Amino acid sequence: MIAKIVKLLEGNPLAIELVAARADVAAPAKLHAELAKAMEREDTKSGNVLARVLEWVWQQLTPPEQDALGHCALFHGGFSSEAAE
Repeated sequence: MIAKIVKLLEGNPLAIELVAARADVAAPAKLHAELAKAMEREDTKSGNVLARVLEWVWQQLTPPEQDALGHCALFHGGFSSEAAE
């Protein structure tokens, strides 16, 4: 199943990394099914695999997590854990 996920992600390293981070909350078969559905959606803004995976990951976040990530986007060039707090 892992090989199918990698193929679906067209071998994109960052996309693979983002999906792998979800492996602790969903079995590979479930991840593959969810990703395949996300890749097929007509309302997805881009045909780019990474863009679709980023959108899929964003949708997996809770509203407070989305807010926190949005606030972190304000930092230019990264940030320390102290600055994030």
